Amino acid sequence: MTIDDLKSFMLVCRLHSFSTAAVELSMTQSALSKRLQAIQQEVGSEFISTENRRQILITESGKVFYRYAQRIVSSYD
Repeated sequence: MTIDDLKSFMLVCRLHSFSTAAVELSMTQSALSKRLQAIQQEVGSEFISTENRRQILITESGKVFYRYAQRIVSSYD
């Protein structure tokens, strides 16, 4: 997992949209989705629920991970 992965995750959470985040990151929606799936697999927890195709939901573990990601990115910057 890289800083860019964390920033991507945080952007999706803030925007609640894979497509908008992908455009802002200059990458395909598919590539962004794969990046976030890899993070979830590495950590072993689901952070974003996409059951409802119209709206993504951040899970409780995703909210906790978001706070840790903020600290890490802030320290890195």
